[in-house]
Amino acid sequence: MDIIIITAQLFLSCCIGIILMGTFLAMYIDLYTGKKMNRGIVLIGFLGIIVTTTELIILTFSIKGLNRPGMEFHRIEALAISFYLFALPYLFQSLLELNYFLRRINRYIYIIGFIIAVFFTGAAFISPELFLSFNEPVKTGPYAWNTGRATPGTLFRIRDVLLMFISFYSLTLLFYEMKNSANRRFLKAMMTGIITGILSGVVDLIMNLVELDAGMHAFRVISYINVGLTAFTIIAVIAVIRVFIDGSQALERLRKNEFMELLAGGIAHDFNNLLTGILGNTSLALYNASENSGNTELLKSIEKAAKRGRGLSRQLLDFSKGGALMRGVVSLEKLITENVKFIMTGSGIDTLFQFDKSLLHVNADESQISQVIQNIAINAKQAMDDTGKLTVICRNTSIADPFSILKPGRYIKIEFRDTGPGIPEKNLKNIFDPYYTTKKTGTGLGLATAFSIIKNHGGLIEVTSKQGNGATFTVYLPASEKELIEHKNETSLKTKHRGRALIMDDDNMILGVGMKILTELGFNAECVTCGEDALEEYKKAMDGREPYRLVIMDLTIAGGMGGKDAVKLLKKFDPSAKVILSTGYSHNLAGKDFSDIGFDGILPKPYTFEEMKQAVEEVLK
Repeated sequence: MDIIIITAQLFLSCCIGIILMGTFLAMYIDLYTGKKMNRGIVLIGFLGIIVTTTELIILTFSIKGLNRPGMEFHRIEALAISFYLFALPYLFQSLLELNYFLRRINRYIYIIGFIIAVFFTGAAFISPELFLSFNEPVKTGPYAWNTGRATPGTLFRIRDVLLMFISFYSLTLLFYEMKNSANRRFLKAMMTGIITGILSGVVDLIMNLVELDAGMHAFRVISYINVGLTAFTIIAVIAVIRVFIDGSQALERLRKNEFMELLAGGIAHDFNNLLTGILGNTSLALYNASENSGNTELLKSIEKAAKRGRGLSRQLLDFSKGGALMRGVVSLEKLITENVKFIMTGSGIDTLFQFDKSLLHVNADESQISQVIQNIAINAKQAMDDTGKLTVICRNTSIADPFSILKPGRYIKIEFRDTGPGIPEKNLKNIFDPYYTTKKTGTGLGLATAFSIIKNHGGLIEVTSKQGNGATFTVYLPASEKELIEHKNETSLKTKHRGRALIMDDDNMILGVGMKILTELGFNAECVTCGEDALEEYKKAMDGREPYRLVIMDLTIAGGMGGKDAVKLLKKFDPSAKVILSTGYSHNLAGKDFSDIGFDGILPKPYTFEEMKQAVEEVLK
């Protein structure tokens, strides 16, 4: 008679082991990677442990006929299940890529769910009859399944209704996520668990309505909530284990990658300083060279090579997360055309460009967007094996749907359509994952970097493809209403400024080239090596009635005060001070504009004579 219960005990014992292993594994991944997504899984896992453990205890009391202790554990189990009202929406908050509108709604739902669960907990101990009645025995029929369980009260049934609502709400969110994000690996598993819970709840409801307590109890291996939520927990945890096993090599790479990021950032910083000396001196020599000089072409070649080195340095900074967004108004028509043609040079691929006549500009980091365009073009070129056609369509569009992943507003939609063999459906969901590649020599970082850059710009990148019909990469970037200011090359105009200028840096080479350029521009240039000296010199100049018209500061100084702190103190002393930020390693600026921390302009290293001249004139105009 009790063989079903014994079988259920063995099953639940196995469940506890699986959930324990998965929960601690999720904790390890969370601590190791610092990703919030595992915290929701850990919460779900601990609730699953409580539910399955108390269910196992209740079954044990059922066999022994110990009603009262079983009822107490039934109350603990029922209250633990109540906290799924909070745990499921909390999991989705960190696990799913919800838009702003849905994130706000979801946050309200899990806060309300937590308040309700706490209310149920208080009511279950203050007025037990409202939640579970310990006086009226539960009908058991010929089976001992319900022995040791309390009789459900009004609040218990309300809890079941709320859990059913949360289950349908969860399904809606998961369907929405699967529609918009193809790279979530355990959404289907989670949906399976929630659907199981809903179906079990329907069966439980039908049995309560028709009051079939005898033979039908044999099919109730676990009650409605335990079947649904335990199944959900187990399947989700197994999915986590699978992800961990499949990604074990990626985690090892991540550990090595942290060292590589630090190394790349350090190399890029030193390389930028070196390039500043080369590029600054070369451009200055080119500025002063006669048009008929035989060295002009040589100097232009050196400058061109140094600029290519600057592009490499900025890629290293992006990889090391040391590059802030150096935003400016960018013409996408020019940027796309130049970069795509550059990548396709020497291949047999035809390129076709279609741009709106009144195409808006974007406020973006030109270097990073160039990297995205090049990465997509390189993928298309390799997919078509140097023969085929690449069509690039760029249009203005508007997003009005509040449920869209993108915030409502105006965007530029860019489509890259190739005529290659297409991407297999099984690969589409992982195409933007770091280190995922189907190429023998690929690193799997190109499209992952592109995804990160577009996301940081407040945009979206997605791909659609059918095998044999090519692939289409679609990029959305927020449009800018600002007008593009064309900076003409004015190397022939010998415009001279007047007054004193101060440059602060901890590298003598940069101080040297900076002072040369400032002197060439007409300033009486002086230099210091730290923020403390810059403040002291500026105050002396003010007291001596020969104030500095311009100050150029490095963001960080080794062993001294950097520009980030110095500019705040300087602005307190003289709010009218004109200060330009010059930096080659701007990780401390991530997410901020240079004006947010007190600077009037920015001059990224390495820079040319014209770029410093332009930055100076924009600040002083």
